[in-house]
Amino acid sequence: MKRNEDGTVSLAIQKVKPDTHKITISQRNNDSEGNNYPLDVWFLISEYICPEDVGIFGAICKTSFEVICSSRFWFNLYRRYYKNIPGLPQNLKPERLVRKYGLKTNVIRALYHMYPQFVNRTLKEEHPASLKNYQCQLLWFNLQEKNCIYYFKLKRFNWKSAQSRKESKQVNLLEILEDITANPDEDCRVLKVSCLHFNPVESVV
Repeated sequence: MKRNEDGTVSLAIQKVKPDTHKITISQRNNDSEGNNYPLDVWFLISEYICPEDVGIFGAICKTSFEVICSSRFWFNLYRRYYKNIPGLPQNLKPERLVRKYGLKTNVIRALYHMYPQFVNRTLKEEHPASLKNYQCQLLWFNLQEKNCIYYFKLKRFNWKSAQSRKESKQVNLLEILEDITANPDEDCRVLKVSCLHFNPVESVV
């Protein structure tokens, strides 16, 4: 600020160069590596994770993802929410759920029978036209008082994948038995048909 001879005041504005060496708090946090906790700590935390939050828990870090990829996690999850309810399939009961093969798949199926948040979920219905290129694998029916309900288990057939399986090398049997994510019913759907009367259906070959 400068005072002139006539009594007026002149202001001079000077541009200040920004400090390029200044580091913000967010930048400082991004540069830090964070804390790495042992695997056992994440297993302890996983005992308090609800079934609907498993995906979120596994996305926290590599170690938490390793936890949900283990058979120990899925065995513990099953024991925590197991209920001896009527209608639970035999293959989903504790005496049958002892091996690792397909463990994750079977535990998720069991939760849809036992866990209230999953039981109350409505099944997604699609138009029958979406079943194009599917083959019938299994058929069963349920006789009721006024109608008969048929269930058709359909599996999508892919010629390319079938050919690639033939050309692929033999897989290690031990690796297959240790695969907790195995799902024999992958790419399968169930078609539900309701009829007023029972009509015998010929077997599909």
